[in-house]
Amino acid sequence: MTPEEALRGFHQHLRGRVISIGGGREAPARAGAEQVVTVGPAAAEVDVVQEDLRRLPFANDTFDLVFVHGVLHRTPPPRRAWLREFWRLVRPGGHLLVTGSPGLLDPRDRQVTGLLWVPWLPSPLAFRYARFRGRFEGDREAWDRSGWRGVGRGEVMDPLRRAIDRSRDRTRHLIQKEPDPVGVNRPEVQLPGTAR
Repeated sequence: MTPEEALRGFHQHLRGRVISIGGGREAPARAGAEQVVTVGPAAAEVDVVQEDLRRLPFANDTFDLVFVHGVLHRTPPPRRAWLREFWRLVRPGGHLLVTGSPGLLDPRDRQVTGLLWVPWLPSPLAFRYARFRGRFEGDREAWDRSGWRGVGRGEVMDPLRRAIDRSRDRTRHLIQKEPDPVGVNRPEVQLPGTAR
């Protein structure tokens, strides 16, 4: 799914400040975003170069929409720290949209090796199998960051569920146009372990 496809029909949430993590500037701007800040590890098109996405240089509650595209599956599990950081940036009443990460239900690794069954194997076995078949040349650390497994919806929702369930008005918006994107509105609550 491209960033444009992920944002299709999402234009009503693009008012105000938008941070695009991995999705670039063009798609949110074309979808109607008023102000877009782009973040990534290193590229000519980003406003903020940041290697560690668990420590973004922005104040709490800064953005109306945090758009995370094609990033989460390249972070090693557990992904709670990354999700907490993305959530920290969403202002109350804003939205978090996570998309572009392959799901766990596909038996073929379409991101890294192209091999069947790799996403369903334990990491050490999948790594050895990919190396044996000549489809991966890096070390184990590179394997863990490669995005070989994908991300399940539960991996996104579970760290946020407690905060959503504790919201005063019990409002929640889960935007799921495909099995891939997950969008959550930010009620006025605080995640345990995050300072305001």
